[in-house]
Amino acid sequence: MSMRVWLLCLLCTSALCVVSCKTVKKSGAAGNDAGAAAGPDAAVDASSLCTVAADCDDGLYCTGTEACRDGVCVGGKPVVCSDGIACTVDHCSEKTRACEYLAPDNDGDGHYDAKCKNKAGKVVGDDCDDTDPLRFPGNIEACDPDNKDDDCDPTTFGNKDSDNDGFYDAKCCNAASDAKGAKLNCGNDCDDQKANVNPKATEACDLFDNNCNGQTDEGVSIKMYPDTDHDGHGDAKAKNKPVQKCAGAVGFATSFDDCNDKSPEVFSGEFEICDGVDNNCNGQIDEVHDDAPWFVDADKDGFGDATSTPVYSCERIPGRQLSNNDCDDTKAAVNPAAAELC
Repeated sequence: MSMRVWLLCLLCTSALCVVSCKTVKKSGAAGNDAGAAAGPDAAVDASSLCTVAADCDDGLYCTGTEACRDGVCVGGKPVVCSDGIACTVDHCSEKTRACEYLAPDNDGDGHYDAKCKNKAGKVVGDDCDDTDPLRFPGNIEACDPDNKDDDCDPTTFGNKDSDNDGFYDAKCCNAASDAKGAKLNCGNDCDDQKANVNPKATEACDLFDNNCNGQTDEGVSIKMYPDTDHDGHGDAKAKNKPVQKCAGAVGFATSFDDCNDKSPEVFSGEFEICDGVDNNCNGQIDEVHDDAPWFVDADKDGFGDATSTPVYSCERIPGRQLSNNDCDDTKAAVNPAAAELC
């Protein structure tokens, strides 16, 4: 028992005083310092005795300043924190011994809402979407079709490189913004399934935009003309309508000297045969009777076999053709005019 308590008990003569002394003694036996609180917000034990305010100090800032009144400790007035801003979470911090005004963390991802500003107008959080627990700084950015910014960084867009060419898929994007308004920040590989297609690739004549510049076969294609009858001569009517094609493109020719692009036996330079047709496109019919070579057309697809022995005649020979560009004369579905199948 402390000297102070002993003196009080010595002066007591009434039964009430004895009870009080027992109470004080019991309180002191618990080992609590005067003014100690059970927790940050607990009230000071009103039965604690004191001589000065220091005897009542519980060491906590947020519970206010304790006082000693008539020998008894009185709890302080708790610190009330309020900045008047609806979005902030206001609380008293024992660590900083000051009021703190934090942004909310509604989605529970450990990051505070970046849309909430304090009284000074400063953003106090870094979470770009406090309604989505899968969006916060430091999260792994994924390549998703809805362009979601998983890591709250508009400069990232998901490192998807399926063809391992060192360039990220152009389909991976993040919504960003600049002075002109919203835009998309994306990868720059226009075809992430082909390693030979990327911004650093060399443009080849293959009907693909190899270097991802939005153009196809630029600088490597040539002017060509429709060759419907596949006789190697382009339609003369398309003289002023060339198209850019790769050399050797099926159904196209570099010349435009075919006056009848529906017949493989009519084009400039062809043999003039005795058939009542202007075979060589010179404007005359059967003006010179030539003995032309006729090649076997075993599959009757209209194209002769280059490996067959020709028979020369001005007259048409049944089962033979003037053309000799059939690579397989045993299959009617295989010839220069056939549709290519996979």
